[in-house]
Amino acid sequence: MNVMSIFFYILLGGLMALAVFFAYNFHRRTLLDKQSWAYAVTAILLVAFGLAWAYSSMLEGEPRAAVMGVLMFSGTGVFSGFLSWWRTHPSVTNNEQRSELSPSNRATVTPSKIAAIVLLVLFVLSLPVSLFVKNMGDTLFSSEKIGELIVDNVISNIAIPKSIKKALVAQVRHGAEGFTLEQRLLLSMTGSVDEREWIALLDLVMPEKERVSLTQQATGAVFTWLDSEQTYPELVIPTGEYAAAFESHAEEVIPWIYDSMLFPGCSAEQEARYARGDFGDDLKVLIGCRPAAESRAQLIPRAAELLRKELQVQEIPQTVSLSEELSQAQLAPEKMRLQKKKINTLRTITFNIWLLPLLLLAGALACVVRSRNDLAAWLKWPLLSAGLFGVLLVKTLLSPTGFMAQALGAPPADMPAAAFAIIKKFLMALFLQVGEALFTQMSVVMAVGAVLLFLSLAGKRRWKENI
Repeated sequence: MNVMSIFFYILLGGLMALAVFFAYNFHRRTLLDKQSWAYAVTAILLVAFGLAWAYSSMLEGEPRAAVMGVLMFSGTGVFSGFLSWWRTHPSVTNNEQRSELSPSNRATVTPSKIAAIVLLVLFVLSLPVSLFVKNMGDTLFSSEKIGELIVDNVISNIAIPKSIKKALVAQVRHGAEGFTLEQRLLLSMTGSVDEREWIALLDLVMPEKERVSLTQQATGAVFTWLDSEQTYPELVIPTGEYAAAFESHAEEVIPWIYDSMLFPGCSAEQEARYARGDFGDDLKVLIGCRPAAESRAQLIPRAAELLRKELQVQEIPQTVSLSEELSQAQLAPEKMRLQKKKINTLRTITFNIWLLPLLLLAGALACVVRSRNDLAAWLKWPLLSAGLFGVLLVKTLLSPTGFMAQALGAPPADMPAAAFAIIKKFLMALFLQVGEALFTQMSVVMAVGAVLLFLSLAGKRRWKENI
């Protein structure tokens, strides 16, 4: 059991004790009978068990089981609590004390109160979810923010060595059936390359400044496509320039391979052939072992020459046009326009979904609030509950064994494992950034609810002292 789980169960136990305390206080004021007490205790136990069920199910990556637990157990508990409240009638023996009780303190049930409770429950559930979606949309549908996220977590000099290693490890673990032993050994060897050595290699072909520039062009092209009448995103990638840069630095790439990758030393027979100037025409043989220092001076030019020939054989295009690639992939213009419409609709929803919990809260308060005291009384528990639910939701989703980690476990069958590893790294960074924003927002909401609760309890204490 991790620290978060211990914290959750301690908090859940504290909430149960607090619920019993308030039930006892309510009993002192309204004199609950035995059946109402039974309903109240059953409600507390069932709601707590449902929350514990949901938490453990989310940790195991079973969101459906979590929803089922909340609906079956916590839902039944809420109904039991409602029955306990319904059976309650104020029976204060002292007529003077009875007259001092305000209407908001009497346990009378009206249709407007029932409607308010239902709306407030929906508010508690929808506020964290809607803010999570809103934060996600603010990042995904902003060209600047999504570009910065990609740069900081995938392609910057700090992030890209980790991205490469994750891709290589994923390709080894989840590679397609028939992955050769030679490829596995090669990928395993590259895992030992130092981060600075990866950066040195990438700087030969595509320095960080160019990677950032290409990312900005790509994100700009996508958002220009979304906001215009273009059929396809307009982006041209100068692949020929990158290939030419790699080819021009071939004499530096070969020593990098020898110094950075954990290849075994060349055999005595190979060293003897290299000493005679017999290098052969197989690039894999030349870079498949680490030659002695005496042989490198003559071996590197020959290996670099063969590397250039390999690049020329590949016939790398000078440019790659994204619009042409999409059109050749049989993506009809009508289908692209439909996809654009769906994305823009989703963008509109994410930007405005935060209004939903506010409307629910406004509707609930309109049903029952008639004074400033009523406003504080009906706001404290919904705000405290919504904040607590949001904080627990963030911690559960973003925990190392949480729902997101489980959902992004293995790559789909039709996606290369290396590409999935990069996408997973980006998505985890995205959810972490969105989750941190949500945690701050929900902490503020919970703090406001806690302050209102404290003020309410302090006011009741002063009222009792005056009596």
